[in-house]
Amino acid sequence: MKNIFLKNKKAKVIFLLILVICLLLILTMDIFFNYLKLKGIQGSAFRTDPSGYIKAIPIELTKSIFNRVNLSKLEVSISSKQLEKIINFRNEAFKNKIISSNEKEYVKSNIFFNDNKFKAKVRLKGDWSDHLLGDKWSIRVKLQDNHHINGIRKFSLQNPLTRDFQGQFLINKMLNEFDIIAPRYSLVNASINGKNIGIMSILEHFSKELIESHRRKDSVIIKFDENDLWESRINKSTYMVDSQYGARITLFRKKKIKEDKQFSNYFNAAVGLMRGFLNGKLSADDVFDVELMGKFLAINDFWGESHGLIWHNLRYYYNPISTKLEPIGFDQMLYHNPVTLDNPIDTVVDGKYFSTIRSNGFIKLVYLNTLKELRANFSNKDYYKQYISLDNKYESILRPEFFLKPPPLMKNFNPIHKIDLLLKEFSSVIHVKSDNGCNWAVDPSDTSNIVYIYDNTGNVKYMADKRVNIFYKYGLDNLGLSDSYHGYCTSEREKKYKNDSKLDRLIVSNFGKLGDFQRFVNVFYFIKNNTNLEIEMQNISPYVLQAKGVKVIYEDETVELIGGADIAKNNILLPWISKQELSSKTIVLGRIDLSRRIDKVIVDFSILGQDNVHSTKAEKYVHVLSNKLILDSSVKNELLKHEFLKADIKNNTLEIEKGNWVVKEPIIVPSGYTLLVKEGVTLRFSPDSYILSHGLVRLVGSIEDPIVLTSHKPGKFWGGIAVYGVPGLNKNILSNIIIKNTSSIDKEHWFVDSGVFFYQSDVIIDNLKLINNNCEDALNIVNSKYNIHNIVVKNSAFDGIDIDFSTGEISNGSFSRIGYYGGGDALDFSGSNSNLSDLVIADISDKGISIGEESGIFAKNINISRSSIGIAVKDGSLLKINRLKIEDSEIFDISSYVKKNEYKGANIFLSDTDLFINKNKINSDIKSKIFINNILIQ
Repeated sequence: MKNIFLKNKKAKVIFLLILVICLLLILTMDIFFNYLKLKGIQGSAFRTDPSGYIKAIPIELTKSIFNRVNLSKLEVSISSKQLEKIINFRNEAFKNKIISSNEKEYVKSNIFFNDNKFKAKVRLKGDWSDHLLGDKWSIRVKLQDNHHINGIRKFSLQNPLTRDFQGQFLINKMLNEFDIIAPRYSLVNASINGKNIGIMSILEHFSKELIESHRRKDSVIIKFDENDLWESRINKSTYMVDSQYGARITLFRKKKIKEDKQFSNYFNAAVGLMRGFLNGKLSADDVFDVELMGKFLAINDFWGESHGLIWHNLRYYYNPISTKLEPIGFDQMLYHNPVTLDNPIDTVVDGKYFSTIRSNGFIKLVYLNTLKELRANFSNKDYYKQYISLDNKYESILRPEFFLKPPPLMKNFNPIHKIDLLLKEFSSVIHVKSDNGCNWAVDPSDTSNIVYIYDNTGNVKYMADKRVNIFYKYGLDNLGLSDSYHGYCTSEREKKYKNDSKLDRLIVSNFGKLGDFQRFVNVFYFIKNNTNLEIEMQNISPYVLQAKGVKVIYEDETVELIGGADIAKNNILLPWISKQELSSKTIVLGRIDLSRRIDKVIVDFSILGQDNVHSTKAEKYVHVLSNKLILDSSVKNELLKHEFLKADIKNNTLEIEKGNWVVKEPIIVPSGYTLLVKEGVTLRFSPDSYILSHGLVRLVGSIEDPIVLTSHKPGKFWGGIAVYGVPGLNKNILSNIIIKNTSSIDKEHWFVDSGVFFYQSDVIIDNLKLINNNCEDALNIVNSKYNIHNIVVKNSAFDGIDIDFSTGEISNGSFSRIGYYGGGDALDFSGSNSNLSDLVIADISDKGISIGEESGIFAKNINISRSSIGIAVKDGSLLKINRLKIEDSEIFDISSYVKKNEYKGANIFLSDTDLFINKNKINSDIKSKIFINNILIQ
């Protein structure tokens, strides 16, 4: 009996021990798994190749010992009171496993970097709680007082595992090679309040500095609003539309559009374009930059990257010059997964949005051409080694701390094999039909082949060998074409079918009450033509909704109620079906008093047939755009508009006949065509007319009989000349021309503030006179090559010549009375390289020559008189000048300084100028240097 009792007692003890051990294991499981995560374990990569994964750990760890790299140190200092606030936010986020907007409140802090101290504001950053593991919390940092770290003012400090370790460096390198905007990324050794938290990454946030570092004009960056998605996950409420089709469009730097009317216009254009694409009103090539979108998708598919293509991770820069949206490489993760790398395309991006973009013929051609370019690049051993070296460099930095991380990404990756898989996936003929019967077809396996179109019996019906002029709009090289002869015409018209299966939509659903939805309807309002209030409603619920009434609340708190017949016509909204377009209705209310400011608009809804009413506040929003922003035309239209034009279809030219002509409407040169103007032509433009070229302009007069372009009436102005091209086309020519009385082209969402403007279009200018210009620049050249000889710029309200991100030379020039309206430079260079010679510059309200944003200028024989500042060199720029004469400068003859803190100092080297420079009027800040005859002056 005693033995049985002892045995039972022993069994109980063993059982209790096992129970305690199990409980401890359960309690410590999270700690254990979090430890593995912090040390870099990645389940998907491990499961794919466990043997290779394990073998790589000791090998790569040993290598890293002999390849140590010292990282810069960054310390975050937060007061105990503010840190406690952050800790509470972090603990709350851990409970929900999601970091909500409530936990993203900024607190004051100090940042120490490279012996510098910066005031800053910090907050938690990220969506999921993996951003809060251990001590390596992801935080957003905003440096104050315009301070920067390596040119970055606003950034995220986060664990490298949240960006897939060195994967971000590899994809960023390729994005930069193909001129796609991507936030800068680097590693630091970080600490918080003196406690070392190990290696962290610095990821640049969306700011002016990001845009300008990629040689773009400052503008808006838009995204799809994801707040409802994350709030629904926290609140466990219903949210049907997990896609861009139901999300509102918002932007970064919201304060900017309130302060700057121009930025507000940029935002309206960007949102209008995106809404036009989502609603099927605009094609992908109307909305997106064809070249950059094709390259962006090719690079993402090459790396097997799809995380950055999820709808709420997408970011777009609106380019106000091209009026197109450019994709930004953001939140991309390569997953270190051989399966992902070897699959053609990840299924996560197979939805309607990207399938529509990918099916666009022009984007597809750029996509395939980019893959072919990458294949050629990786066939070059030196190019391949660059990526292997980059991979190994950051592997050796990261491995000591993250010793369980996956193997180097390039180790088992065969780039050529991956590209061949992708090319095979898209090997079928690209056949694009249009509603006007002008179609084209290209064989991507060999674009020199002529494609034959067969009928149902197998006989050849059409041969695609006619010229396609629109190819020139995007550039033959970008499209991977050696010529443009891939078109055919037919009397048949492409029919567009609209699926309006109402019966399929009228479904009975059991998704709960409307009150259970995070959001069940989008309601927007607009002021139309300053006369009507327009309300747009989008159903994002599974129910048939009925709008019951509208309540308009004015700023003085008076209320106007609208219902009944005023809204009955368009008040039924069909349910939303996943992956389909939203059911949308618009109500136009004409009897609203728009002389009073509207404070709120509220719309009441109910499920059709039910009495319960739910109110939704309407948001002031942006109209859907249904037309591209920069006008296009056809040869037929231009001939009908302008009696003085004649066309040579065979040689693709439009020519203006000799004579004195009044231009009453814009002259628009279609893609693939050249506008020819010869001596003996005078064009007198009405105020609303201008020349817009999507092709080339060749305006060649003679010294004895120059071409004259001027306003129709004295004292009036006209829009000027705007030329949009692509790199690689033949050069534009302006020779022996007088251009007078130019102003800006100012259309809704499209604005050119230059008398003569060239964008991505190379130009030769000889003997040009620009007189009496009334806009920002008399001549503006952007992203182009130029050769300017014998130019006169006189009486310009603001700047004379503005050169942005371009390369060329200017010789034999005269500039006088520049900036008379309120400040202007004779010559202004940004991010450009130029040779200058034999220039006479006089009576300039601001600077004779302004050089900024890392420009490089080499000059000789420059005379400047009566300017505010003779020459200003700033922001990492270089000026080397021989034989400079400056007289009667109001402030400085020469000045070098840093204007934008993200840049380094400027350098000026002068020679043979001793007698012609007032050394008392030389100015330089501490970061910049000025040398005269190789002697440092300041």
